Amino acid sequence: MKYILSLLLISFTSLSYAADEKLKSVEQLLKQAKLVFSDDFNRNEQDETQEQIGNHWLTNSEKRAQGRKQVDLDNGVLHITKLKGVKAAVNVNNKMSFKNGIVKLKFNMTHQQGAKFNFYDTNATEQSFSGHICQLKVEPKAFQIVDQIKGRFRRDILFKELTTEAQNEVTAKTTTTIPVNYELNKWYELTMVIIDDVFEVYIDDVKIGKLKSEGVAHNLKDTFAFSITHSVKIDDMQVWSLD
Repeated sequence: MKYILSLLLISFTSLSYAADEKLKSVEQLLKQAKLVFSDDFNRNEQDETQEQIGNHWLTNSEKRAQGRKQVDLDNGVLHITKLKGVKAAVNVNNKMSFKNGIVKLKFNMTHQQGAKFNFYDTNATEQSFSGHICQLKVEPKAFQIVDQIKGRFRRDILFKELTTEAQNEVTAKTTTTIPVNYELNKWYELTMVIIDDVFEVYIDDVKIGKLKSEGVAHNLKDTFAFSITHSVKIDDMQVWSLD
């Protein structure tokens, strides 16, 4: 029994050490990083009936929701809610330029559909539809990291025209799915680290997975966006460049 307990203790210590080392590596990166964007959302709209997010945030509500309000600032938190009858996801975007960088934010999933965090290069529309580069999709039971520019958004190879076998091959190379078990209506801190062709994801300072794929190394991500098909809450966002 003592032997088994010793093994368990060693295993637990090793796991804790590994988690500490991963966190330390992010902390070390932040020491050499340049802060390029931050927002605590601690403000209010002048007109509560309008989307007035401030800090250079833009949305697609004017075009996709006929100007109806889908994004709200309330008690220092960004609330994004897709209205009933609106077909397109709510897109809330901002400029923040880097090739390699770190994005930290707090999120609260209020629905099973979770949220998508998208990185774009608005000058790469000839390479990728709408300039999609890569994405993290979060849901309570699974996270998915996707290389979009070399995957289904690639312009020189139309994904939908590929055979099922070819589609599966592309998806396998450009996507990783991470089983998770997170709760609705609970706050989590998310850290996304992009360095060359590797996209790493941390929750509450613990690394949960990564994707290594060619498109992640695209030389510019100039826009970040939340894409929401139901609802989510966002707070305390910071973005650093490692370039």
